[in-house]
Amino acid sequence: MINQFDLKKFMRYLLPIIIILLQHNLIAQKNTFSIADCDGFKVIEKAGTYNLKFTGETGKKDDFIKNSSLKDSLDKNMIWVSFTPTQKGVASFLAEVDREYLQMVIFMGYDASCYSICNGTYKDDFRLTQKNLTIIGTNSQIENSNLSDIELKTGQKLFIGFCTSAKSTGNLSFKFNYKTELSDSELIELIDNTSKENGFQVRFSIRDLETDVPVPSTTTIEGDEELNSIYLGTDILVNSSGSTTVTVSSEAKGYFFKDTTFEITGKTDELFVLNLDPIGVGKTMKIEEIEFEAGTAEVRQDSKDELDRLTHFLLLNGEIEIEIQGHVYAVGENNLSTQRMSEERAKAVMKYLITNGVNKSRLTAVGYGNTKPIYAEAENEKQQQANRRVEIKVK
Repeated sequence: MINQFDLKKFMRYLLPIIIILLQHNLIAQKNTFSIADCDGFKVIEKAGTYNLKFTGETGKKDDFIKNSSLKDSLDKNMIWVSFTPTQKGVASFLAEVDREYLQMVIFMGYDASCYSICNGTYKDDFRLTQKNLTIIGTNSQIENSNLSDIELKTGQKLFIGFCTSAKSTGNLSFKFNYKTELSDSELIELIDNTSKENGFQVRFSIRDLETDVPVPSTTTIEGDEELNSIYLGTDILVNSSGSTTVTVSSEAKGYFFKDTTFEITGKTDELFVLNLDPIGVGKTMKIEEIEFEAGTAEVRQDSKDELDRLTHFLLLNGEIEIEIQGHVYAVGENNLSTQRMSEERAKAVMKYLITNGVNKSRLTAVGYGNTKPIYAEAENEKQQQANRRVEIKVK
């Protein structure tokens, strides 16, 4: 038999456990969304037919609360689907509901997200709000459709919301197809360093800025001990067990090299695209992190790595000739002093390249003083530093 003292002792230990369980349940309810919410979207990973079902209820939040035209024209009994391509192609689909009617809204974009849709910063690309259709699709799936097949580039997200009457629990058949048009020379070379047991998957895709085709490149990831490495390929698949920031640097023959910083959330699978700009006559590239001792043309020691990278770029692309452009930050009109300083800094870079194996005949050094600022009226140190730069121009 339990005495009063034992009962009090028992309750003292039991009460915190009850509180923890209740809190956990509340948190779980707070963070769990139904398919009627944009945040509860069904991820479409490949072509196929997906059989989905309307819940007959509205979502836990109004996805169109700041978009009055959609808020008043679409019913809130919804199903959301999302697709993010890993290479350029054309999406087509056919959606059919077995009762009532079907409405639809489409959002597209690299930065498209449920948050941007909900707060009204992303506008829809297509909508069907009439209530007399049970079949909706693109024009390759339905004759005389007003919706063309959807062209997408790598990483360009596609969100589709389907709506029906408020209490309907109808079945939705969603047939999705995605056709890529890559030649054998443009195929993806995937480096897969993942394991199913270790966190979420993070994919880095290297693509041509102009054509979106995969670019075989040498890519370095820095900033996180788990991910730091050098990879050779067009796409890199790694695991992330938590939030982190990484710098991804990529180089490929025929392209300007590029560094990009990415914020990994560690909360879901993620895709990041690094677009490389193909080399072309008249194009320019700013060389980051080349700095000089104050008031001189002497290159700082910590800038040598970037100069070595420029050297490697020129040796890798031995057919191009460049103009090295020096720019300085100075208030007021360009004068003899600023002009001379910009010229001397451009020549200092040229001298370093020649010393390290680049043929002098491929190089020209030009100073522009302060005549070509990025910021006409620099308001802070960051903008001043942006004006104080070295660029190369392909001749």
